[in-house]
Amino acid sequence: MKRLLYFSMCLLVLLIVLKSMVVEIDQPVSSVGYWLLLLLFSFGEMQIVFLMALLFCLLFLVSRKLYYQKVLLIVYGIISLAVLFLSIVNVFALPIVNGPINYQMIYYSDIFGSTYILDTFFYSEIVREFIIYLSAGLLLLIFAFWAGLKIQAGSRKSELGWGLACLVFFTIYFMYHFPKIGKIQQEDTWAYQRIQSPVQVLVTSYWESSNEASKLVLDMENYTTELPDFRGSLDELNFNLEGSGINNVIVFVLESVSAEYVPGYDSVYHVMPNLSKHMDQALVFSDVYAHNPNTTNSLYAMLGSVYPMISYKNAIVENPYLQWPTISKYFKDQGYHTSFFNTSDNTYSKVNEFLSIRGFDQIMDSNNMPCEDTLFSEAEGVGMGKAEGCMIDAFTTWNREHISSPFFSVLWTIQTHWPYFVFDEEEDYVEKKGLNTFLNALRQSDEALGELLDYLKMSDQDSSTLVVVVGDHGEAFGQHGNNGHGADLYEESVKIPLLFLNPKLFSGQTKKVVGSHIDLIPTVLDVLNMPTEPVWQGESLFHKDRNQLAYFFSTFNEYMIGMRSPDHKAIYNLYQNKLEVYDIQNDPYEIKALKLSKEEEYPFLYFLSTWLNDNKEFYAGY
Repeated sequence: MKRLLYFSMCLLVLLIVLKSMVVEIDQPVSSVGYWLLLLLFSFGEMQIVFLMALLFCLLFLVSRKLYYQKVLLIVYGIISLAVLFLSIVNVFALPIVNGPINYQMIYYSDIFGSTYILDTFFYSEIVREFIIYLSAGLLLLIFAFWAGLKIQAGSRKSELGWGLACLVFFTIYFMYHFPKIGKIQQEDTWAYQRIQSPVQVLVTSYWESSNEASKLVLDMENYTTELPDFRGSLDELNFNLEGSGINNVIVFVLESVSAEYVPGYDSVYHVMPNLSKHMDQALVFSDVYAHNPNTTNSLYAMLGSVYPMISYKNAIVENPYLQWPTISKYFKDQGYHTSFFNTSDNTYSKVNEFLSIRGFDQIMDSNNMPCEDTLFSEAEGVGMGKAEGCMIDAFTTWNREHISSPFFSVLWTIQTHWPYFVFDEEEDYVEKKGLNTFLNALRQSDEALGELLDYLKMSDQDSSTLVVVVGDHGEAFGQHGNNGHGADLYEESVKIPLLFLNPKLFSGQTKKVVGSHIDLIPTVLDVLNMPTEPVWQGESLFHKDRNQLAYFFSTFNEYMIGMRSPDHKAIYNLYQNKLEVYDIQNDPYEIKALKLSKEEEYPFLYFLSTWLNDNKEFYAGY
């Protein structure tokens, strides 16, 4: 038992040291104060080690035989290694995924359905540093076990006295300071995620995933506030779309690109000169949103005009062969040639299976796209990829074979996905390295778009082709403490660009409207004067009586649902029962949430709960 206790103490010291690598203590404190705060923030690690030690000490007491005690030591060592492994993973994962690894992230990464994560990890730079950390931790644990054999125990009374003294000290200390943890949780979600125990987060997130429905309930009783009506047009801009002469449609998807990085949205980043050159033949839709900062959910919503499941689960992963009409099958049935080009790997999250029954004549990804320029990523869903110029070459080769027939094509980029890929020397746009690499990658995506537009003009297809430029979701660079995508619902994560390009129809206008991915298909068909499928959930952004609302959700770290109306943006955290409402017209960067009464909160909660419950009811049948 003595060996086990010394082993536990050294494990705890290692976990506290690892916690010091992710916790940021901004206030100036003394060295003693720093370590006392670190002890407070390591409360979860202390709980884990204490419970492990207590359980195995009890098992030691009831295990009389030496053989069983050795087995217990081995099992304890394996569990300790697992705890250490997860804590080291947390050090590397926190800056990337904005929180400790949880069950929802593991599901999202598709680690058991594809080899991306393992392949990219073992061939990345991170693996070397990770192995150093893990090896050092393992050696220290072995040393702790050896030291436990050498150190002689004192009297039982002495050991008991020291044990009780430590227990009393830590009990008083944590009772006095523990309210600080609750305050951090309420005031700074990002800081709270840093101090959580990765073991506790993983265990509790698995339990919460199995009790998902009970978490998604809003109590709407006892409210009498009149609900606003958001139907109507937000401007007087009209288009005569009859006889447009549009025969072809290309949807050019910018991976992980928020509206703020794109021309037409008051962008301060001038990295898309090719799109800028064509803005005189563009129509910009002002306020369009992704329903979820997740690529596969965006693909699902855009092709099927259907809300994704409000869940950590993904409709494509759960049922890739779901029978639902998509725009690609719609066009195929109308005699169009159809194609889907993706510079990443379609096997991620079963996208290949999903696309296989959606009416595409040609499906090409990094696995079968001829290209010498290959990128490699340690990010989820990227793996091996191809340069976007190769995608344009693949499309033009395919298009020349069907140039006399109408076509529908989706071209999906990848270079702007984390960790961002640039095939030549980076230009200096900003000082922040990650953002600068992203902007250089976006510049190369713009070059691919420029090649596409030049090809359409040279082949006399520019006037007969509607080119849709759209983001699948956004990308954060610390605007609200988070980086990447998936973890929150602020503008940088969910507000996306949507532009229609055609030299005959548009001349640089901006359509003031609130919409989302599900509205893409009906809007495209409106331009083509074609009817929509009755089951599709979106409506044309040109409709004068459309509902000016957009909905979105995130289940990456916590469960959040949100909505955008013409004047406000609301984000509701279901785990914390916390509602944030922003005056989005006067506070477009969501700096300060409004202070609302319960009655003033009611309309937002009503619309959110109605959308949530309708979504749950819809997917209950699938």
